[in-house]
Amino acid sequence: DHDWDDNGFCKNYPTHYQKPEEVNGVYQIANAGQLYWFAAYVNTYDYDNATYPNVAANAVLTADITVNEGDVAGCDGTKTEGWRDWTPIIGIHYMGTFDGQGHVIRGLYFNDTRVGNIGLFSNLNKEGKIQNVGLENSYFRGVAYVGGICAYSNGTIENCYNAGTITAEYDYVGGLVANNFGSIVNCYNTGNITADKDTGGGGAAWNNSGGTIKNCYNSGTLTGGSMNGVVQINDKDGTVENCYYL
Repeated sequence: DHDWDDNGFCKNYPTHYQKPEEVNGVYQIANAGQLYWFAAYVNTYDYDNATYPNVAANAVLTADITVNEGDVAGCDGTKTEGWRDWTPIIGIHYMGTFDGQGHVIRGLYFNDTRVGNIGLFSNLNKEGKIQNVGLENSYFRGVAYVGGICAYSNGTIENCYNAGTITAEYDYVGGLVANNFGSIVNCYNTGNITADKDTGGGGAAWNNSGGTIKNCYNSGTLTGGSMNGVVQINDKDGTVENCYYL
């Protein structure tokens, strides 16, 4: 048995998280502990079969969620005592649907320049979808390929925004997505974006061949060696439509 706090974390075992209710095959995430449970569930690796068996799990947010209190976005990498680190939802390539239902996730913190592919999600499969979710007051810093919503996307990202701080030691850093092969529609970034030592980015750092960015904008501050407001690199078959940067 676990003694859960109000945010879904076990009071006695900090790495034990409350399991969300499952309704018709969709996990109903109502607090921070349940979000961490879902991330750990999707990231579970089956060593016997060399697979990630839960990458197609579906989830919705049923409430706004706050993980860490205080000025996380403005912390400049300095972790306050008691803050939890975030492990991106990886699962190699997420294939399910994550629907925020208009809710906001606040206070995610990640800072490790030995690691790349950092974001709320790390990798999104072409069958995967992230929609209707906002990220606020959060801080992500990695070596490269860092994005607020997703680091590396082949799938669909719709009606999402980032208002957190996104920074990389080297290159490919985007407020929304670092490396896009899929579709980003009706999204925006207002968070600060920084690449310390190399190529930077914008709302998305790299829009690859076949990638689409539509009806998006960026009003965040850009700091780095090579920055563009919406897309830093757009391949010849990439599409950017109805977008702007302030």
